[in-house]
Amino acid sequence: MSTSPKNLLSESEYLHRERQSEVKHEFYNGEIFAMTGASARHNIITGNVFSFLRNSLRGGPCRPFTGDMRLKVLDNGLYTYPDIMIVCRQPEFTGDQPDTVTNPSVIMETLSASTEAYDRGKKFAHYRLIPSLEAYLLISQEERKIEMFTREKDRWAFLETIGENASLTIPPLSLKLPLDEVYEGLEWLGEE
Repeated sequence: MSTSPKNLLSESEYLHRERQSEVKHEFYNGEIFAMTGASARHNIITGNVFSFLRNSLRGGPCRPFTGDMRLKVLDNGLYTYPDIMIVCRQPEFTGDQPDTVTNPSVIMETLSASTEAYDRGKKFAHYRLIPSLEAYLLISQEERKIEMFTREKDRWAFLETIGENASLTIPPLSLKLPLDEVYEGLEWLGEE
């Protein structure tokens, strides 16, 4: 049995390729992983959350970024594209271009069947290495449900919010996120 060696990329090779690519890729330990496209349901939910955050945070110190803004986890070199990131300080970028943030306060992922295990497991393990990260939210596509993990000193606390007319307060933002806002417009797909 023979195994061919992997063609590993350097960080600078990845960034050079990524900045020219029409497809987004994660990068970790020299390997790149293509990120798949999202469903209409995923896009509606993520768009609703981003619009709500953009309007609610306007004029304050926090700024939301869409899934087109790259994140680098400095402690282990993972590059990825969270669905939504919120930076509540002066943004810190890595490299020579302002296209890779390193200091998010909040990260949100809209769960998909193909990514849910990764978002809950290894990806969250990577995110926990970010010193500035105070909250991590997992938004379900299957039901009106958001799970939130918040950093409390040396541990992460868990809170789940489910159902119609429910809302979730995101502590680092002092902001209440109504689930009705998150899931608005799904009737357009014939689903609500």
